[in-house]
Amino acid sequence: MKSKFRTHQRTWYGTSRALASLLFILALFAGGCSGGSAPSLDSSAQAWVEYPYEGSILPMEPVTLVVYAADSAGVSYIQIKVNGEFVPSITAFPMTTDGSSRLVRVDQSWIPSAQGEYFVEAVGVNLAGASGGSGSTRFCVVACEPAAASTSTPTPSAGKPPTSTPTPALPIITLPAVVTPTFTKAPAGVTPETSGDVTIEFFASPPYVNAGNCYTLHWDVTGSDQVYLNDSFVYFRGMEEYCPCETETHTLRVIKPDGASEERTARVDVYGSCSAPPPIEPPTEAPPSDTSGPSFNGVYAFWESCDVYGQADIYDPSGVSWAEFWYNKNNEGWNWIKMNESGGLWTSQVGISVNDGIGTPSGSIVYKVRALDSLNNESWSGETPLPYTGCGGTQ
Repeated sequence: MKSKFRTHQRTWYGTSRALASLLFILALFAGGCSGGSAPSLDSSAQAWVEYPYEGSILPMEPVTLVVYAADSAGVSYIQIKVNGEFVPSITAFPMTTDGSSRLVRVDQSWIPSAQGEYFVEAVGVNLAGASGGSGSTRFCVVACEPAAASTSTPTPSAGKPPTSTPTPALPIITLPAVVTPTFTKAPAGVTPETSGDVTIEFFASPPYVNAGNCYTLHWDVTGSDQVYLNDSFVYFRGMEEYCPCETETHTLRVIKPDGASEERTARVDVYGSCSAPPPIEPPTEAPPSDTSGPSFNGVYAFWESCDVYGQADIYDPSGVSWAEFWYNKNNEGWNWIKMNESGGLWTSQVGISVNDGIGTPSGSIVYKVRALDSLNNESWSGETPLPYTGCGGTQ
């Protein structure tokens, strides 16, 4: 039996999922720009996994899980699980041109523990704490064991040899419809606790973060308006964001109508530390002959799916302080985005995509790179055109 998984290849399911995601985004943004009332917080976020592709087989090395979530009212964070275990969350990156969180992306690094099959599931949570449709993908690392064959022995028909069991076809995937979501006050597993006529709902979402990342504390009390969070009076319903460097425990105290008090606690585990690296001492004396900016050994821009990425190989004897990727789309004016360095190679995800209106029949992007060395010497690369047709296809 052939495995349904293929090494580093995107299956038709991944294409369908990407198309469904695009349809949802277009519907979402169309609703947000209709000129009517502001989007309600009673919606729920929709999430999908862009990478790894469904049915792909990856090598035994770190994997970057690429997950998107969208909500007309804004996305608070994305929860990711691999084989049922939560992956510590990181801050989501806004993908909208106005900087809002209506569409966000998370690039989460994950290391497989062994070869075999893995199942990734992502759930987006909006600013009201409501989670909506989840996205998922199934892939393998190195190899996958085929599904176990049936232990029963078929009885052959008289006079005919037994026939082999046909390989089951891949399931037919139906594009998910964009529906009006319902409001959920608490994530799965969190249920309100009642005491007499008082109902108390108190939880942190997510329940654990990496040091420096943020979580949101939610509370909702009925039957009493005397509510105290960490001994400070608060409104009976609300939320508050925290970005801790160590594990925290919060206490919600409610005074009931009969004068008795009830307490609930919410603990958030924090992994890692926020210790800052030692400051970089500036050079005591700059070499008098170094008045030139960084040199460019190569400047590139390329399409990955419907997104543009910039890349540059930059070198300077005194070190490169920072680099910026500049681009001009269809002669509409120059924009720039900060580049990140890794081993001397500077890269950036420019943020241009079909969602930003670049999915026109044809056009061109002109790009260049600006860099500064540690002695404040600046240099620019030359301008290079990047033509395209449709969603990232080059001419």
